[in-house]
Amino acid sequence: MSISPYCLNNPEVFATYLSGPDVFISGEDFSISRQDFWNQVNKLSNSQSDNGQLFVPIECQNNSQDFLLVSSLWRKNKIPVLIGNYWPQASKEKLINHCQLFDEQAIDQYQIDKPALVIFTSGSSGFPKAVLLTFKNLYYSALGLLDYFKLEAGEAWALNLPTSHIGGFSLFTRALFGNLKIQLTTPDKLHLHHFNLLSWTPSQLLRYLKQARPDQTQQFSQQKKRLLIGGSSAPQQLRSELTKLQIESHFSYGMTEMSSTIAIQNLQMDDSASPFNLLPYRNVTEEKGLLSFSGPCLSPGHFCQDGKFESYGDQLISKDCGSLLSSTQLILRGRSDRTIIINGHNVSLEDIERFVLTHFDVINCKAVPQSHSTSGAAYDLHVELESDSSEKVILTAIKNKLCEHFPQHALPLAILQSLTPLSKGEHYEL
Repeated sequence: MSISPYCLNNPEVFATYLSGPDVFISGEDFSISRQDFWNQVNKLSNSQSDNGQLFVPIECQNNSQDFLLVSSLWRKNKIPVLIGNYWPQASKEKLINHCQLFDEQAIDQYQIDKPALVIFTSGSSGFPKAVLLTFKNLYYSALGLLDYFKLEAGEAWALNLPTSHIGGFSLFTRALFGNLKIQLTTPDKLHLHHFNLLSWTPSQLLRYLKQARPDQTQQFSQQKKRLLIGGSSAPQQLRSELTKLQIESHFSYGMTEMSSTIAIQNLQMDDSASPFNLLPYRNVTEEKGLLSFSGPCLSPGHFCQDGKFESYGDQLISKDCGSLLSSTQLILRGRSDRTIIINGHNVSLEDIERFVLTHFDVINCKAVPQSHSTSGAAYDLHVELESDSSEKVILTAIKNKLCEHFPQHALPLAILQSLTPLSKGEHYEL
């Protein structure tokens, strides 16, 4: 590309990608061309008052409107802060107030080139981190996915994720730079739309496969629709179902700090331990089993709870465990901070979860640490079962399998049936 493509706060550059009659965003009862989108961005930007605030919170509710709001703020050289509408009201208010504490001087202090937006992590391991991403981050993150899937101009990428999630927002910049169409849809309307790729979570996909008619699911293989599934591990039941339906599926591993997807597993349906393929513009190193990340997708850093900025520098040392098979392939082994010590033994909670997910009646599970009077640490195992499964029989079978596979000190205090799907937010609440 002849123009510096990540300078989207430059109107002339932005207009380069938003011109012409091609449909840019399509919903159930509307469609917006790239030119119409640009016109609406200008109109919205001109109508907005300026209170002098650099960081502007947006409570995300509607993908197309969210994208317009973000773009209009870019036109005014503002930095949007994406707030998830799914957060409880008290949490949303806390995050909005948090934005007012952000240290604006950090942009100059750390020489951050063209900051684009702030997006929060899930908060599953503590207070959500307010990760700052630049236009350069977003651009190279998009290029890596476009290179992997070899999508052609005009092809449609279906979206059913919130804008405040890095996976949801990233589809906007992928479509922008790749000249793609964003197809907004809901699970019950998927069969009515033509698209080439769909981004989804394992729990979303499992629920869809249970509720959809056979002719609807067959469309995926018949029309060669592909799936990009977030989350590096998935229930064996899902893998088996995708195998049976012959749907081309790709499981992804990523993080907000690396501007979304880092590596993709081109699903070998019967092998959940197959390696992940590293996307272009992402660099990964391994030291003592911990993975570190660098490259143009790496965020400059995040704002802490007190508003101060924590810079990542040239490399982010993560808490993710894994090993590199080559410069382009890695094996994931879970998070180091999800290891607890029981009676002097290290127990990986993610190992427990992965093992339980191989049971065909389990569609989700979470090992939740607890304190214990004798062993010092322990955990309860929360599982989500098939709705028509016999709870008592299945939980007993899971307990027996755990006893066969793990030593006594690694067994849970209790195995509990969760009545609703366990989202990341619900994991944190647990």
